[in-house]
Amino acid sequence: MVTLEIILIAIAISLDSFALMACKGAVKKKINISCLFAMSLLLGIWHSTVFVESNLIVGTINGTYLGFEPFAKILTLIIFLGLGTHMLCNAVNNKKITERREDKTSIKGILLIAVITSFDAVTAGIALAFLRIDLSNTFIPVMLVNMLSTFLGTYTGYYFGYEYRSAAYAVSAEILLISGINVLIKYII
Repeated sequence: MVTLEIILIAIAISLDSFALMACKGAVKKKINISCLFAMSLLLGIWHSTVFVESNLIVGTINGTYLGFEPFAKILTLIIFLGLGTHMLCNAVNNKKITERREDKTSIKGILLIAVITSFDAVTAGIALAFLRIDLSNTFIPVMLVNMLSTFLGTYTGYYFGYEYRSAAYAVSAEILLISGINVLIKYII
């Protein structure tokens, strides 16, 4: 996989943050830029850390099992197709949210968002490790992509409401499903 494909996968997993932050932005009375920057930085660092570290840990383990490689490629296909299907279900399942004004976002709320959205980052990092793709030098780009996604999601929600979260999930699903097809064509067939 080339750098462009890795960045596209990073965008796909960061769109989960976009969707959740659109919901947060929709209920804000006013956006505090410094608070939003701190939250974006925290989410960006967290996502980048779990994405890269899961890749490094599994990559180290993957290198010790020589007969595991054919199964690992099939597992990568299953992971990307599963993540894409999950995002597609999120896009289709457009639950209505009861909006109520929220002035502050607590640290507990930010950490909850970080944990909820990190599942995609962990599984994508593991999938790329199965393909023996080292993500150790992608920490900063992944962090910046997630920070931008957090900023854009918050402002999208603030100005337009939470309705664009379905579009974010749909784009994420498309990227992840195409990545799965790419794995099938490049590595399995």
